[in-house]
Amino acid sequence: GGLFIVEDLETSYMDAKPTPSIFGRSLVGSGVGKPPPGNAVSKFKELVEVLHRWHIGVEELTVLGREADSNLFSVTFGAGLALLRKATPEQSLHTPRIRKAYLGAYVDSDSVRRWAKAAAETNPF
Repeated sequence: GGLFIVEDLETSYMDAKPTPSIFGRSLVGSGVGKPPPGNAVSKFKELVEVLHRWHIGVEELTVLGREADSNLFSVTFGAGLALLRKATPEQSLHTPRIRKAYLGAYVDSDSVRRWAKAAAETNPF
């Protein structure tokens, strides 16, 4: 297990002109509702799909990279931060199996694969 805390997520919403910078870094692409990689909150929201990939039948769905995503147990948001909880060995034993039968029968496989490809293109790792 483990807990990763990402702070200063309020920078995801800073989009004043000229492009703002904070802590010596330019905030190019940030702003309310902007896509990743400029908006970290948008990237972390994609983790909701990663947590449900077992139910939609798409094992290869990755947002932060296969190693990080395969160990993800939960995501919690707070004011200006996100908490990513890594699964303990015990929790990993109870991870559901991929439900391949869902893909196509209940879930549009083409749209899911397009989404997975787009999410992978902004993987930071």
